[in-house]
Parts: sequence; C-alpha cells; structure tokens
Amino acid sequence: MRKLLVLIVAAMVGIAAFGQDVDAIVDAYSENLVFETSRGEAEMLVKNQYGERTIRMIIHTMGKADVLVEYTSRAEQGQKILRSENDIYLYYPDASEIVRLQGAALRQSLQGSDVSYEDLTGGKKLQDTYDIDYISMEGVEGFDTHRLMFVAKSRDVPYPRQELWIDAETYVLRKSKLYSLSGRLIKEVKTLETRLIAGKTVATKVSIVDVLKKDTETVLTYTSLEVDIELDRNLFSLEELTF
Repeated sequence: MRKLLVLIVAAMVGIAAFGQDVDAIVDAYSENLVFETSRGEAEMLVKNQYGERTIRMIIHTMGKADVLVEYTSRAEQGQKILRSENDIYLYYPDASEIVRLQGAALRQSLQGSDVSYEDLTGGKKLQDTYDIDYISMEGVEGFDTHRLMFVAKSRDVPYPRQELWIDAETYVLRKSKLYSLSGRLIKEVKTLETRLIAGKTVATKVSIVDVLKKDTETVLTYTSLEVDIELDRNLFSLEELTF
C-alpha cells in the first residue's frame, strides 16, 4: 500500500512539474532564437522535380519583429523582403515599387521554395498565440528532446497546430511538424547543423519539406552569421527599402 502511495505521489509531482516546465521550455526556446541584432549570409537550395537551384541572400534581424532579406544571387539581385511587426513588404528594383502582401498572397511560395511568405510572419509570444501541451521526452537523431504540441487560440496563424521537438539541453529546435486546422500535415522541418554563437546553439542548416508538393525540399544554410552587431534602425524602414 505504501509503495502504491509513493507511486501515486510521484506521478502527481511529475504531472505538476510538466505543467510548470512548459512555459520555461518555450521561453528558453524562444530566447534561443533571438539576438539583439544579426547579419548573416545564407544560401537557399531549392529542390523539386525540375532540378535544383541555389538562391543567395543576406539576412538582417533586429529583435523579434524586424527582418530584412536582400537577395544577392544574379537572377534575384536587388529584390528585398521586409518584415516589420506582422507586415510583409516586397521590393522589386525593376519595377521600382514596394508591394505589401496581405491575405492569400502571403501563402505564395518564396522564390519557388517550400517556404511561404506567411512563414516569415511572427514576433508574438508563443504562449499568447497557442495553447501548449507537453507530450513526452523523445530522442531525435541522438538528442534528448521535449516534444510539445501547440494548438492555436485563433485562426489568424499560418499553422493552427504545430508539433515541436526542442533539444532538452540547448533548446534549439531539432524538428517540427506543421498542420492545418483539420490536422492534415503540411510541412516538416529538420535541423541538419547547429553552431554555438554567443553562448547559444543556433540552427545554421535547416531542411523544409512541403509534404503537399511532390519531390520537393528546401535547405537553408547560413554560410556566415554575426550577432549583436551595430545596425542602423532605419535599415528596417520602408524609406530605406528602395536603396
């Protein structure tokens, strides 16, 4: 009887601990994603049934909300994407105009890849957007991870359900599955390589697969990454986007 009581108490303590730990895990994961500023050179390898092509870019970030992508590969050179809060703007030098993406346009593919413009939106605290449940501890490619399920509180998010496997030691994302409201799997994301930068383990090579497409994969690789550097705040303004 005493042994049974001990097991019940241990189980109750374990459940309570899981409830307390979810916020801490998600906060650590979110914090691991963000630097005050960053500048990285990256390559996006787009694979599909028609072959492969590589798109090069420079990515600037400031905090959680601001992202500027500048294409440097020949075919796309001069094109830019600006995320400011939840707004996405595109600049095309040939047309000398800025386009704000809204509604269904956000679901368009970014340069034919498995990434959509919608994937660039964000910046809000995850706990404000999703109800989060702890599922289990699981091994992923030899790493111990926390498996969490995210269910959106409203419908104004790209993926109403997300399943994340977060490294239990470094809090880097090891893999995720993104679902529709009906529970249909839409995309799978896997971290292929990481690097320790300024005390944080950062995903520097990531695979994205849109499972609704045939024979497709996008691999985004940072070839260089500087963090906590001096950046002009105006870099993320509409006024500077055309320069």
